[in-house]
Amino acid sequence: MKQKISTLILINLFALMAFGEDLNKSNLTDKFRLDSIITVEWNFYNNQWQQNERSIYSYDSENNMTKYRDCYYEYLISKWIDSDKDEFLYDSKKKTTEHISYRKYSSQVGAELIPGLKLQYTYNSNELIDSSLLFGWNNEQQQWNNSASSKETYTYNKNFELITKIIFSRDENTNEWKNSNKTEYYYNSEKNKSEEVSYYVKRNTDEWYNLERTEYTYDVEENWTKYLRLFYDEETNQWTNKSKIEFVFLTDTLQPIYYSWDKTTEEWIYTSSSNFVFDSNSNLIEVVNYNGKDDKGNWIPFTKNTYSYDLSVKYAELILPPSEYILNGIFNSFKRQNIRNKPLDYTLSYWDAENKDWKLYKKGTFYYSQFEATSVNVQNTSGIYLYPNPVNDILFFKTSITSCPIYFKLYDVLGNEILKKELDGNNSISTANLKEGCYFYIIETNGILQKGKLIKK
Repeated sequence: MKQKISTLILINLFALMAFGEDLNKSNLTDKFRLDSIITVEWNFYNNQWQQNERSIYSYDSENNMTKYRDCYYEYLISKWIDSDKDEFLYDSKKKTTEHISYRKYSSQVGAELIPGLKLQYTYNSNELIDSSLLFGWNNEQQQWNNSASSKETYTYNKNFELITKIIFSRDENTNEWKNSNKTEYYYNSEKNKSEEVSYYVKRNTDEWYNLERTEYTYDVEENWTKYLRLFYDEETNQWTNKSKIEFVFLTDTLQPIYYSWDKTTEEWIYTSSSNFVFDSNSNLIEVVNYNGKDDKGNWIPFTKNTYSYDLSVKYAELILPPSEYILNGIFNSFKRQNIRNKPLDYTLSYWDAENKDWKLYKKGTFYYSQFEATSVNVQNTSGIYLYPNPVNDILFFKTSITSCPIYFKLYDVLGNEILKKELDGNNSISTANLKEGCYFYIIETNGILQKGKLIKK
């Protein structure tokens, strides 16, 4: 049945490319949209599970997340209380144009959320973010300030890679924009980010001064193997080590090891470590965190998280909010997509050092609404760029999307699938073996289809 559906979609896509036909009558599989995550906590005094936390997601008709609410359960009044809230607006191309955050600044029961910050975004002709403005809330006047308090601008190279971000602040005397911070980004030959260098402007000056530098190292398979952070010592005028993360890759495990730099001994000191364990589908199923080492050099267990999935539901059938709003971004840790199926439950445990055992203290459940998708959302642009086109030997992809998998399929003019690959945002595909001529491609990410024509010369 799914094969017939896929064929129907493909036929309609080709028809759209050639004749501009509408696709709104295509039948698709059911979708599962994440509505909330509810967490309960074990009460060790009465030995019962009790309500603890709740994350709630709201969407518009295009499945953009329009509201995120983080709640806690207040037992004094037996109600869920919002602890913070975020609201979003989008343009017709699903780009965020406004983000408003609300926060709770009082610990009193029943205290209301107060607007905190408002961010407004603009985009360039390539649909990459061009600038953003930050507005503060005037609590006395109960309105947003008329003037933005800070501004960010972004510059890209010909490969659509971010190369400069500049932060401006208001001059106290003239109210004009003045330089505040700047970050420059550099990339290796594989299009992976290799370095970030940040600068700041000293008071009453216009000069940029070194602040921090971050270096990224990759293996031959483009896995992130080391993250090195340095700060600039103005006394010695040299870059000095600050912290680093090293990554160890095993068959089904990713192990990040954290270090801090000891200025006295000039040595790296272990601070913590984690074990990320994956199933055969590359779903994250367990994270064990370690807090330093004991006298024998063994890592000391600290906390453990586990995750379960419905393997019958693929990621393409899910509608999810941005990954940073799901359990603090655990499903997109270290620039890796850690989910391929439908999440069901998770648990949190702490290490009982006295009994040398794990103690379960929290568990959560993912709640979805299921609906039949009767149309396919086709867009000419979804923030994913292919170049060059026409192509010769190598086709490059560039996107800022990191919160969900991206699937690329290439078809000949008869509709035969000749290439299929999952992208990670900085990919290239060899097209050297393709015959000269016209091809059609489909890119799918989080329920959006991007279609187009590719010419091989």
